[in-house]
Amino acid sequence: MIPHFFLWIRNRSALLSDVRFHRSLLLLAFFIIPLAYFIRGALYDPEIRFLVPSWKAGWALYPQQEIVRSGNHPFFEDVEYANDFLLEDLPRTLTLQIRAFKEMEVRLNGKKLIPVQKVSNWKKRTVINLAPFVQLGRNHLQVRVKNSIAIPALLVESPDFLKTQGRWTAATGPPFANFLPVARPADHSPRPGPLQKWKGWSWAKWGILFWLAGLAAGGIWTIIRCGLKPNKAVRISPPIPRWAVKGVPLVLLGLCFFLNWMNVSRFPYKAIFDSEGHVQYVKRMATDLRPPLPTEGWEMYHPPLYFALAAQVYKYSRSWDSHIKPQDALKNVQYFGFFIGFGLSILCFFFARRAYPDNPPAQWIALGFGAFLPMSLYVNPRISNEAFSATLIACVIYFLFLWIEKKELSLRHAVFLGFLSGLALLSKYTALFAFLTGTASFGLRALSSRQKKAWMMLLVYLMLTLSVCGWFYARNWMIYKNPFIGNWDEGVSPHIAKPTFRTLDFYLGFGSVFFHTPKLAMWATGPDGIYASLWADAHLNFIKKDHPRLNSTLLLMSIMLILAAMPSMTILLGLGASALSVFRRPALNKDLVIVAVSIWTWIALAMYMLKNPVYTVSKAHYFLSLVPVLGIFLVRGRELLGLHARWLRFVLDGTLLVLIGLSIWIYRFPG
Repeated sequence: MIPHFFLWIRNRSALLSDVRFHRSLLLLAFFIIPLAYFIRGALYDPEIRFLVPSWKAGWALYPQQEIVRSGNHPFFEDVEYANDFLLEDLPRTLTLQIRAFKEMEVRLNGKKLIPVQKVSNWKKRTVINLAPFVQLGRNHLQVRVKNSIAIPALLVESPDFLKTQGRWTAATGPPFANFLPVARPADHSPRPGPLQKWKGWSWAKWGILFWLAGLAAGGIWTIIRCGLKPNKAVRISPPIPRWAVKGVPLVLLGLCFFLNWMNVSRFPYKAIFDSEGHVQYVKRMATDLRPPLPTEGWEMYHPPLYFALAAQVYKYSRSWDSHIKPQDALKNVQYFGFFIGFGLSILCFFFARRAYPDNPPAQWIALGFGAFLPMSLYVNPRISNEAFSATLIACVIYFLFLWIEKKELSLRHAVFLGFLSGLALLSKYTALFAFLTGTASFGLRALSSRQKKAWMMLLVYLMLTLSVCGWFYARNWMIYKNPFIGNWDEGVSPHIAKPTFRTLDFYLGFGSVFFHTPKLAMWATGPDGIYASLWADAHLNFIKKDHPRLNSTLLLMSIMLILAAMPSMTILLGLGASALSVFRRPALNKDLVIVAVSIWTWIALAMYMLKNPVYTVSKAHYFLSLVPVLGIFLVRGRELLGLHARWLRFVLDGTLLVLIGLSIWIYRFPG
């Protein structure tokens, strides 16, 4: 009897429409292919500055390494690592397994074993037999490491008595005189903030640990009880008064609008270090609508849609009033960005109303979360394409979410979504993941329905998207051989951030954000930096160093970060429930939209941090467009808590109210 699997193969149409085939495609697209690409780059690509982990030993650094600048280029001093060891007998073989980041010279007892030379791949282990060069008694091993792109580092895995970190010492030079014990790889040693300097901190940190442990236990308990099975929204009883259903969203949106308006009116457009680059882009587009090349300025690599529209605002502001000052015209550009960015808060409400039409409190929670999320508040006043592109990308996600479950779609839906996706790709590179989500949605619809019309809609969607934005990315490809060229690429712009490297701890570590000052979270680990910039102005772009309430504000920011662990855990529960829903039924499932765009965006951010290892990229701004999606995950996770851990749902509601109040208090730019 022919196995059932081979019956699928014989019937190709049945295979393409089978839900198990769809699940396999999702596993490949979501996890297997991205993870394989990430691992290959991290472990084998010499251009990726990732210190390959070892179970045998740890990488060693000089503890006081300084990055010296020569013009716009960083310059790194050489580091000499030294270790003395004693031998009572001469061994037949003594294998040294060593790696250096990035070039090394090895000397034993003054004799050069390996000269300084560029190797094809510094991540590969170099093996040397030391037996012919050792002597009885004391031996002196020296490894001089040179690195032109980052801080020099050394890893010795064998023999056991020479493993790093061990008894190794290091010095910079020449003259290589001040030898100090080596240090573990760490971008920065976190410092205490106002909360940690409080006299009662020794007791408070135990309270924080208890809070975090309780949340983790509650989340695990919820997973065990429900298996992350998605549940339909429950109608609220007693019914909500009509005035509340209509009035609460209007109050929340009105408060959000007023707070942002006040901030924009007070926030100086030059308050952020890279603002001038965006301003120059706007002024350039006001005189020449031709999009600039990435090499023509620090921020000129961005897609041009926002800057073209902002340039028209700037241009007509000056033409309407010939006496208007340039800074006043730029203030109008700030207002333009704010009006568009405010649309993101409105989309939070529309998303929730679509997902939970009979549950007004769920809609209020999603709206309150999105409208008063610190990241949204401190990004809106800038002259930047962040808020504009986030709103446009969120529109693409919303309409996909709105229409994906419709049994009948017409070509006009594909035309509209293709045009909108093209505009989004002309606003920011991260729109690529919304476009891929649309492609996956239309593709699975075509596979499951096996209708020519469905395949035609997929083709129309692709063609409309590429016809709107393809010229821009084709230009980049023709000139730079890279459609997504940026100022992080070699030769585009001078790097102003200190280059470093990535380690496994950078990706897996999390927690220092709760016990150290928020403004240094991005130096600790990737998750710490992203979490801190989501729930606080960790980069101090909005809360300036001359802020009149700086210490008290940093204190409240630390408290917010601790409390925000509750909604963050709930968002993860909601994400898990949505992902299982997609895995059960991939095609014609609206959860596919929010799960696909979330996973692809987060994976891309992890890869971006890998390829561009500077502290400024450890931030949540890159998924600002996902704020409405995070609101859906929050409400879905809250439902799970309500069914299986009701006390945690009450804790969540109270925590959200406190967080909204703190956010309004902290993110009021002083007049």
